[in-house]
Formats: sequence, C-alpha cells, structure tokens
Amino acid sequence: MRHFNVHWPGIVLICVYLCLFTLSSARADSLSPNEKSQLFQVYATDQLKEAFRRISLTFDDLSHDDMVLRRDGNKTYLYVGMKREGKNYYTFDVSNKLDPKLVFSIKGGDGEYARLAQTWSRPTITQIRIGTTVMDVMIIGGGYDVSQDDKVIRSVDSTGNAIFIIDANTGIKLYEITSDDADLKISEMQYSITGRISTIDRDADGLADHLYAADLGGQIFRIDIYNGKTGNNVIKGGLLADFNGDTKTTNRRFYYGPDVTEVVTVNEPYFAVAIGSGFRDGPVNSNVQDSFYMLKDKGVYSKDDNGHFTFPNGTYTVKDLYDATNHQLTSGDIILKTTAYSDLNMLAGWRIDLQACGETVLISPLILNYQILFTTYSAASDNLANCSFTADTGQAYLVDLLTGNAVVDLDQDMLITRADRAVKLHQTKIASAPTIVIKNLVKPVVCVGSDCASAVIEFDANGNEIPCKNDFACLVQNIFGRFERIQPLSWTTEIEIKP
Repeated sequence: MRHFNVHWPGIVLICVYLCLFTLSSARADSLSPNEKSQLFQVYATDQLKEAFRRISLTFDDLSHDDMVLRRDGNKTYLYVGMKREGKNYYTFDVSNKLDPKLVFSIKGGDGEYARLAQTWSRPTITQIRIGTTVMDVMIIGGGYDVSQDDKVIRSVDSTGNAIFIIDANTGIKLYEITSDDADLKISEMQYSITGRISTIDRDADGLADHLYAADLGGQIFRIDIYNGKTGNNVIKGGLLADFNGDTKTTNRRFYYGPDVTEVVTVNEPYFAVAIGSGFRDGPVNSNVQDSFYMLKDKGVYSKDDNGHFTFPNGTYTVKDLYDATNHQLTSGDIILKTTAYSDLNMLAGWRIDLQACGETVLISPLILNYQILFTTYSAASDNLANCSFTADTGQAYLVDLLTGNAVVDLDQDMLITRADRAVKLHQTKIASAPTIVIKNLVKPVVCVGSDCASAVIEFDANGNEIPCKNDFACLVQNIFGRFERIQPLSWTTEIEIKP
C-alpha cells in the first residue's frame, strides 16, 4: 500500500479544485459564501472540513489555468500543483466526479524530487518514445524558490532550477534536467522555472520533439527530444538566450512559459519564441525595465555532425535583438524605413521595452495568425521613480509576429504606428492568459480575463461592417479580420522544411 504524507492546506486546495471542476456551466465568483461551502461538502471528509474552516481558503486563491485535464479512453485525470501551499503535485482520477480517486502524488523537496520547489509550473501532458515504447509523460518546471521573494539582483536558487519529465500514469521520474547531478546537465540552469514547459510536435506524430522553458533569471532554454533513442540519449539541450542584466533595473524574470510557432520564410525558417518579463510575486514598486521579446530559434533547422540540433555560438542577449520600442519600420522616410528593416532582418528577433511606469508582463502570450496577443499590468504605486497611480491598470497588445509593429490603426489617424499597439482593459486585476473560444467556427472569440470580443470583423444582413463596440474589440477583431471558413477540399498543405 502506498502511503502519502498529508499537507492539509494543499489537500484542501486540491478538493476545492475538484469542486471547481464540476462548475463547467457556472462561474465560481457568482456563488455566495454559503453556496461555496455547500459545494465543498461534496468531496470533503470531516477532517478536510475542519481544515477548510481553519485556514479559510477561498475561491479567489484558485485559477482554472493551474489545472490540467487529460482524457484517456473513458478515463479523465486531473493534474494540479499547490502554488504557495506546498511542493507537491497530485493526480486524480475524476472520471466519476462524485467519487474522485487519488492516482499518485509527487512529493517535492525530498528524494528524487529534492529540487522540486513550490509547485507553480502548470503540467504539460504529452507523449515521447523511449526505444520502442510510447510513454505518456507529465513535464514540469522545478517550481518557485521562495528566496526569489526578496531578490533585487539575480542570484542562484537552491531549488526550482530544473525540468522534470515524469511518467504521467505513475508519477515515476524519467528524466531530470538541471545544472548538475542530472540526466541532462545544463550548467546555466540555475534559477527557478515556474512556468509551463512549451512543447512542439513538429511532424504531427503525437510525440513531443522540442521543449521550451524560461526561468526567473531571464533565460530561455530549448530541450530536444530524440524519440526512439534510449537512456540519456533521448534528451539533449542547452541555453538559447539570457535577457537579464545582473542589475536592479535589468533583473528580468520569466514567470510564465513562452508561446512558440513555426515561421517559414524564403530565406530563413525558424521557430518564433514569444515571451514577456515581469515580477509576478511583487509587481508593486518594481523599478525593473521589463520587456516583451520575440526570439528566432534557427537551430531547429540545422544539425551538427552528430545529428543533433544546433544552438547559437554565443547565448543571445538583448543586444542581439532589434529594438522595436521606438522604431522606424513605419517611417515615411524610405531611407530610414529600409535601414530599419535591414537591421531587423540581420538580428535574432526583436524586443519592445514597456513604457508605462511599472509596466510588466505577468502571463503567457498567445500567437494567432502571425500576430501576438499579450497583456501587461501596472500596479498602483507612488513609490516608483517618476510614477504615481491611483488605480491598477492593464493593457492588451496586438503586434505583428515578425516585426513587433501594430496591426491596426486604432486611433484612426490613417497611420499604423507604435501608438496603435495597445488598448486599456476594463479590468484592473492581473488578467488571465489570452484564450480563444470557438463556439461558432466562423466567429471565434478572444478573451483576456473578463474582456471578450470577436476575433473577426463582422457584418450585418446587408453586408455592412458592424462597428466595434470598444477599444479591445477594435483591437482583437483584426486577428483574423475578414475571416471566411476554408472548405476542406480547397486547401493545400505546405510541407515543413526539413533540417
């Protein structure tokens, strides 16, 4: 019989997650405290009820973004970590919502999971092939080292600086990637990895081929999966970029994983890696110059003499990126514009330095139709240099994937400039990750927290364009623009360029 060490706050957290799982047709924030308490009774034992009363855990502490569901035949599994509540992960069989069962737990800070810190990393569930065996795997970052709470300059973390690849059915560790004493050693992996691990299946065979991870040291890593190999030959990888400057104002942290997409142009195929920096656990009074980045990873289209995908000769830094903050890409001066595009094309991507006081990125971006949708947050504060806010503010940005340019003339001055990149959100809290909702195939909807709008330009019965209702709607309707459903027999598929 397997025994589990009980961490009451964490177990209560899991039970509330399970309650949330049953709320597919209702919003948790619409429930009264009494209704929440009644809902909790569905799963709680007498001991859990007492623990619930003692720690007064509320629904406001939870997020659907932290839960991962996996369906396997007639079985449904729920994977969830604990955030600030602890260092464990739990996997439940929730096939019968009224009778959930614990399948396994992973105990961080001990044994083979000694480097696992507070479990902030949203599990990625995918498959890899080891030898001839296809494995269901759970991939997680090493989590949050609490010493990060007080760091103003980057320094090494003692825990959290790892990536784990785990059997998703049993919880057994398959591979650990970290700076030393690991299946794959990457010496630069010294800082907490709290975000999800982004996964690319480049040949659509259902197996992960590349992993991308970002850490609280402002670094980006790529891990390559060599499916069909055995032992430690299955995983190789290294550091791609370091965007931290080792000073107070350049102590950039990546709390969330990047979004990644393939870009195939005439001259240079690459994977575009999009990510923004921010101090999620302390956005107030942060004097860091945070930025948003698009990095070109060309190494996935070249191999060395050993048949391994390549990495840059030197780690990419901010100097290797085109500064698109105040660019000349839309200049009316043809010479300036041509020079700007020449500079952009020679570099390894672009960056936008966020301009509002204390502005920071606190969630993963979303790449859609060669455009990037991301949000920023500025906390109310009178302690930042040259800043004074009376209320928290959030903004939504929509920029061109290849250039960082705005994509729509929001201010209707007949020019598309950097001023057209962003709009203010109605909500003042930190927005959740941008998501796309497709209830009607020809009318996809994009949501950022409580702000939702059509991602297409809509027309009335007479064929007249329906005006957008607010700034956010005017922004996101240009993601797909005049969208028409493609008929399955009409399209052709471009074949990916092989390395």
